[in-house]
Amino acid sequence: ANLIASGQTVLTVAPAKVEIPFSLISTVTSDASTPALSIVFSDSALDGTIVRVQSSGSVPLGVSNVKSKMRTIGNTEVTTGSIDILSDYVAKFGALVAGQAIFFSVAPIMATGQQGTSQVVRAIITA
Repeated sequence: ANLIASGQTVLTVAPAKVEIPFSLISTVTSDASTPALSIVFSDSALDGTIVRVQSSGSVPLGVSNVKSKMRTIGNTEVTTGSIDILSDYVAKFGALVAGQAIFFSVAPIMATGQQGTSQVVRAIITA
């Protein structure tokens, strides 16, 4: 199911379990004036890995419970320790709104179909 959801080739024979690379989210750039929206990881451990990205869309700064608002916005390959998700976000939620917050959940999906641990981060959209 993870392979289908992330647009990868479905396996017909179950593979051996593999180690899932792990890299913490270190920076989220979210700028409404440029516009720009990207996630940078602490190292390049995830390079070449497909990650499933979910987002809450723009929410007021005081909102902290967004579990019911999270929607998958795309499956993106990590390159040079980062992903650019502006086009996926805009396609799902529309333009960035300065002064609002966005929550993201990012989980690696391996070629075997294994899903790694999701990381959730909050970013404030700058003007």
